[in-house]
Amino acid sequence: MIRAWTKRSARRKYRDMLRGFRKLRASASPNHINKLNSELTNEEIGIPHSFFERFIFGSVADRVEICLRQLLLAKLASRPLNTALLRSLGRPGLTIRFPLPKEWIVLIQRSGYKVSERSCRLMLLNFGVQRLFLALARFLGMLVNMRFKRPKTENSRYVQFVDLAFKNLPIPGRQKKYDIVSWYVKWDGAVEELEEIRHTVRTSTQSNLDGVIARSSGTNIPGFQSMILRLNFLAWGIGAFCVAAFSLLLARPWSAILLEDAVQAKAVNLLPSDKLAREYLFSCSGIVKRPLWTYVAELKGSVISLYYYSAGLPFRDHGVDPHHEIGFESMTWSRILQFSDHQIRFTRAAVGSDVEVLKVPPIFFSDVNEQLPDVAGTKIALFDSSPTRISQSASRIPDSDYRSVSNGTKFLEDVHHACRINNITLLWKQKRAHSARHNKQYLKFAKEFAERPGVVLVHPDIAAARLIEVCDAVVSIPYTSTGLLAKYFDKPSVFHDPAESLDKADEANLGIPLVCGRKNLEQWVERQALSRLDT
Repeated sequence: MIRAWTKRSARRKYRDMLRGFRKLRASASPNHINKLNSELTNEEIGIPHSFFERFIFGSVADRVEICLRQLLLAKLASRPLNTALLRSLGRPGLTIRFPLPKEWIVLIQRSGYKVSERSCRLMLLNFGVQRLFLALARFLGMLVNMRFKRPKTENSRYVQFVDLAFKNLPIPGRQKKYDIVSWYVKWDGAVEELEEIRHTVRTSTQSNLDGVIARSSGTNIPGFQSMILRLNFLAWGIGAFCVAAFSLLLARPWSAILLEDAVQAKAVNLLPSDKLAREYLFSCSGIVKRPLWTYVAELKGSVISLYYYSAGLPFRDHGVDPHHEIGFESMTWSRILQFSDHQIRFTRAAVGSDVEVLKVPPIFFSDVNEQLPDVAGTKIALFDSSPTRISQSASRIPDSDYRSVSNGTKFLEDVHHACRINNITLLWKQKRAHSARHNKQYLKFAKEFAERPGVVLVHPDIAAARLIEVCDAVVSIPYTSTGLLAKYFDKPSVFHDPAESLDKADEANLGIPLVCGRKNLEQWVERQALSRLDT
């Protein structure tokens, strides 16, 4: 009975969300939720400061507000909050009950939504309780790690990559590598006299990259070697948990919500500076939330960098300007690495001049030990973007419907037709492996498309750069980094717009030509075929 009730409730909420999404799209202001998200991003949260907060957060107490706001934006806003807003639109009169600070409640009410302030505050307290237990688990885990997994005693000049996966590591035995670790070693902006690159992937394999050892560290923060430091950490932890729990009882959840961050920040604060990495590198997979401990590491001499392995930008469709991703304008990374002038201008305009944005060569992020298909003749690399199911895309509230099934299928049809009439083979690399989150109609079409003559399917985890290097030209769906990668390798490259609804002057095209419509694409592909014959 309980299971049946749960399923009915989930279906009802899902129908309410879809109804709200369609209503939003048909309204006179279809982007008002995106505008509201931008307001939430920039609205400071009032946090009362006291001796107790200073005890918990120490030297970075002045960063608590922005760190808290980024955490709420990453964990609660965007899809979860959008779903609640859409359900309120889909069922008129439905009151929003969602964990919200009072400043966000005011903004949402001002936008015309009915909000239960009491329920929102109670739910925020409940969120604080959950975060308190997460902090306890983190604290105990770090104590166990420090006690039983004593780190190596030697000091080394190293950098630390945060949250990599196995496919981001160098492939043994391969001469030319396309992973982020190998890229960093060759980058002329890498730490000087570098001895080690460390990562958190659980593997016993080590790589030697031009004298630099790449190995697993298990954790981003080294353990303590001194018993005094461990006891200090333990004593602080007991006091911090008591303070955070007492603050929760007083209906002040901020300390509890940020306690997990504070635990890591305290560990970094206790460590000698020479035990920390010279540089900590985070990927753009999590751009909004900068961990509190990185501010402490920075004060102790470490460089904190966010790197972009992609160069895609929000784009203008049917003349409608896009919005920033929620939380984007709140970024406080000290240094951002990007490989597109257009992206650099976009980022600087959003985050201001306090953030250092550096231009670097295209960043190769990941690769797998799979062989590329051996294909003779002229080859064009094809890069698409598979549309997701509406249940996945609705809560993101995209600025446009460009990533639709009709545009996705027409894109593939146009490129295939242009290549077939010019006797060119398509090497089709999907952005990622298809799954249940993708649109069923598109999945059915993609399966049939992969079996067409002249189409060769490439493993989705193979590095795009590796595929581009063996092809004669590149066609990408607007707008992905592959167009820019092709330019880096001096390969002819275009974005193809099958809907003819995009703006050729848009910065999102990254300086790569935009071809609109099937006829223009055929002409471009024919020129590539003739050029191949001339050579």
